[in-house]
Amino acid sequence: MEKIFNKIKSIWGLLIVSCFFYSNSLAQVDKVHIEYERVSDRMLIVWGGKIYKDQVIAIATEKGIVMIDAGKAPTLTKEYRKIIEHEFGRNDFTYVINTHYHFDHTSGNQIFPEAEIIAHQKTPAKMKQWADNRQKFIKTRRANQMIRWKKQLAMTETGSEQYERLNDYLTTGRVMLDDYENNYVLTLPNITFNDKVILDLGNITLNLFYFGEGLHTGDDILIFCPEEKVLFSGDLFYKGYFGFAFKPKFDGDRWLSVLNELFSGANKIEWVYDCHNGKMTGDYISLYYRYMKDVWESLKKAKEQKLDFEAIMEEFSYEKRFSYIDKSGLNNNVLEKGHNDNLKFTWYCINNIVKPNEQSNK
Repeated sequence: MEKIFNKIKSIWGLLIVSCFFYSNSLAQVDKVHIEYERVSDRMLIVWGGKIYKDQVIAIATEKGIVMIDAGKAPTLTKEYRKIIEHEFGRNDFTYVINTHYHFDHTSGNQIFPEAEIIAHQKTPAKMKQWADNRQKFIKTRRANQMIRWKKQLAMTETGSEQYERLNDYLTTGRVMLDDYENNYVLTLPNITFNDKVILDLGNITLNLFYFGEGLHTGDDILIFCPEEKVLFSGDLFYKGYFGFAFKPKFDGDRWLSVLNELFSGANKIEWVYDCHNGKMTGDYISLYYRYMKDVWESLKKAKEQKLDFEAIMEEFSYEKRFSYIDKSGLNNNVLEKGHNDNLKFTWYCINNIVKPNEQSNK
């Protein structure tokens, strides 16, 4: 009888602890700024955070609701799902598409147990590796970034953009870390692809492209919806910077092959959505693509002409050849610094120059 009583006590203890952690996560959610935007009858964007967003995108199709990315914390994604269901008046989630493996894009997968999860074929292994090291991530994030951001917040002018950004890091981060300790289930993609996939969803088509190695995580995909004239870029492109070469090795030919297809023919891209900073115009990304192609092709020709590195930096300087990217509206100093990095790392890549310890700060 005593054993049974002790077992009951243990079960009640676990229930109390579980309820505590769940209520603690809910209390933290109340501190997160959550918004949404109904872009069209078929497309809804939901995010947590004012400046640095934890963002998911929902598309209502004839064959069910499709999610693009799933957010950083199951507790937050659960709130996003409620908004999506309310706005669309339906709950038939068919697909979740992960743009890459990072925790802040895949940790909400578990909130859509009825959906198929699609990603690049490299993504499941990368997700599993991260999950296996999750406790180390939690410990490091709590001991380092969370403390640093809290100190920085205390020294930052209240209401400023940097204040709101730091507050976003902290408020969403607390929910995220609580979830990773107590409410996380590794939920892997069950549909993967290598090159390209076309999803026919009745009234909507989604074209999924593997982008290639070297820009972000190596399993990144782009998603183009021609009917909505939008491109979803995950963490590949974002406004505020025109850099693309951050490492001595990257698959520039593949990048341009994908972008050539996206920007060719009848394709019209009006808006590009990343997952943290909002949206960019199609013209902004078109300029970025033109510039990337210009740098890549110019330096390949320079290699054929046997120019050396010093001549490259002189001949293809920002002021001499590439100042047209100021149409991006970005600060000239930012553009010039990014351009110099692009030249250097593109030159390394084209010439197979190994610089294992050198990379740009993106």
